[in-house]
Amino acid sequence: MAAFIVAKNSPIQSMGQLSGRKLLLPDEAAATSAGAKAELRRVNVREPFISHTRFQDTVASQVELGMAEAGVVNPTIAKKWRDAGGRIIGETQPVVNWSVLASPKAPPELVARLTESLVTMNSQSPSILTDIGVKQWVKAERAEYLALLEYTRE
Repeated sequence: MAAFIVAKNSPIQSMGQLSGRKLLLPDEAAATSAGAKAELRRVNVREPFISHTRFQDTVASQVELGMAEAGVVNPTIAKKWRDAGGRIIGETQPVVNWSVLASPKAPPELVARLTESLVTMNSQSPSILTDIGVKQWVKAERAEYLALLEYTRE
């Protein structure tokens, strides 16, 4: 989930107060940004001034320095933010961080074997998952992806 952060002394207390405010988001192509924009639409935030920066840790430092009134970061940066005394005023719905897509030309039995191999890593190779920054592999259903695409309007 992406988190909406504000400085600890910010007067902003809720997502509803982000209308017309200066918000800093990660790179426009980042899943964090897509989720953030979807959440802003969902809670009816009107005309925020949105700008983007390349790195998510830059978002936190810019909010801390007062160069943005609020920012949006990934869960790792959000935890560091909260631990340092910063405030989180809202979160997006959970979104997929990693996707593994098979070619439409791949035989279904190969796709099934590869899927099972990845899911098996959850219990048999947890240290490898940690090393690559994946908490777990989950087989998603088509409906879940369609719901995500509807949420992000992609």
